[in-house]
Amino acid sequence: MGIYDRDYYREEGGQRAFDNRFRACIALVVIYVCVYFVQIGTRERDGREWKPGPVTESLQLKANKVMEGEIWRIATYAFIHDYGSPLPIAFNIFFLIWGCRHVEDIYGTKEFLAFYLIAGLLAGLGFVLTAAISQTDPILIGPAGPMTAALLLFALHYPRRTVLLFFVLPVPVWFVVAFYVLSDVTGFFRGSLHPALFAAHAVAAAFAFLYLRYSLRVSNWLPGIPSRANHKKARPNLQIFRGPEVEPAAATSTVLSPNLASASAAAASNLASAQAMMDEHLEAKLDEVLEKVKKYGQESLSEEERAVLFRASEIYRKRRKSGGN
Repeated sequence: MGIYDRDYYREEGGQRAFDNRFRACIALVVIYVCVYFVQIGTRERDGREWKPGPVTESLQLKANKVMEGEIWRIATYAFIHDYGSPLPIAFNIFFLIWGCRHVEDIYGTKEFLAFYLIAGLLAGLGFVLTAAISQTDPILIGPAGPMTAALLLFALHYPRRTVLLFFVLPVPVWFVVAFYVLSDVTGFFRGSLHPALFAAHAVAAAFAFLYLRYSLRVSNWLPGIPSRANHKKARPNLQIFRGPEVEPAAATSTVLSPNLASASAAAASNLASAQAMMDEHLEAKLDEVLEKVKKYGQESLSEEERAVLFRASEIYRKRRKSGGN
């Protein structure tokens, strides 16, 4: 993969990809809030209690409805919340902004969004299959599955990050995730957590672990999505240094001797070879740095490795700028 094939260095709409690196998380927050208000607006009153309206009824996950052919529920359940309390959606928005945005920063918008949606689908399938096996008909709403997968991936990358518990006590993120997993396990064995819900969380967590362990890339499984970066636009050639310009013999108005023409051609060839070697050297270093970012996060980079990223970014921006003039 060349440097210009990376989302890390692409420019879209005249801006660098760095400027919009949290688009997926922002889009999810907007969707969650909009759907939540639609749920509230369409709920039905039954005496002193509120009952789910047609929107919630048609999007929530119920195994028997899926078996009857309403397969969209395997995906749509993750976009609705408990309309009776604002706490679930508030927590999900907080975790998207606090933790998931760092996962998107590592893998890019397209890959993170694909990972998040696939995790939700797998969690939904695990829920439906477990409910069918146990011959029960529980209901699942909310992005507990994909959120579990995203937060576990965040904890694996940033185990030393902290969250302020009750806005006062700093707690490591690994402790939060471990407590969450432990509460699921104990709830399952005590019978307070439905097996289908436990299966949804377990499937999502297993997917996140395998995703990191085997360096899976969900976007590679999906059909290519055209972007502005794929337009028929000439990409600039990455050059680390510029040597003296050497004109080919054919471009001069005077007739060069065979020896001089040969020397000019050799100089041009040597310059091109040197530039290609430098390009490949930077490419190799950049591959190593990005591989480390993928496994351990940007905080693990040394000053020298950060300099490699900065150097490649600067070269790319200068070439883009000179190419546009």
